[in-house]
Amino acid sequence: AREEALDLRLRPYPGSIVSDIQEPKVVNHANRLETHTTTMDELVGMVRRRAWLVALCVVVSLLGGYFYFVRAVPVYQVTARLLVEPGELPLDDRRSPSRFEEEFIATQAQIVSRPAVVHPVVESVDWRPEFAEGGDPEEALLKCLTVKPIAGTNVLDIHFRSARKEESVLAVEAMIESYRGYLGQL
Repeated sequence: AREEALDLRLRPYPGSIVSDIQEPKVVNHANRLETHTTTMDELVGMVRRRAWLVALCVVVSLLGGYFYFVRAVPVYQVTARLLVEPGELPLDDRRSPSRFEEEFIATQAQIVSRPAVVHPVVESVDWRPEFAEGGDPEEALLKCLTVKPIAGTNVLDIHFRSARKEESVLAVEAMIESYRGYLGQL
């Protein structure tokens, strides 16, 4: 009876992912383990053999981007910068002039987004019912509005974001006019 030794080496199935992996080779020189390094030609060969997978990834990515582009709602942002001139300092104010101006500009930024200024804007702009989503139109307008003072200046940055381009422009223009009217009442 003849005994055959079992061959337990990894034998990859042709066409499988494992077929590109090579086993480490044992060299008898001081029993060191050497591994095969992959050359650029071998890498290019692996990519060519799996070109369909690369193409599939590219097609899926492009389709995903296309469907997002088609379904995304455009958002328009209208930006206006408003120069605010502080009046003269009160005589009894002991703060430094720069501190007074910083507080004044921050206060003006808050005034722009208050009901006394926003209410006339809602009345003057032809709001569509779906814009307010059944809620308070003033509240809907304030969600779209951002007013920030620009540090070190007397300028307010007014941003209005909406899905309706024309309505956004009208809202910012009406907001500035309403703010000017509010200041004229003081």
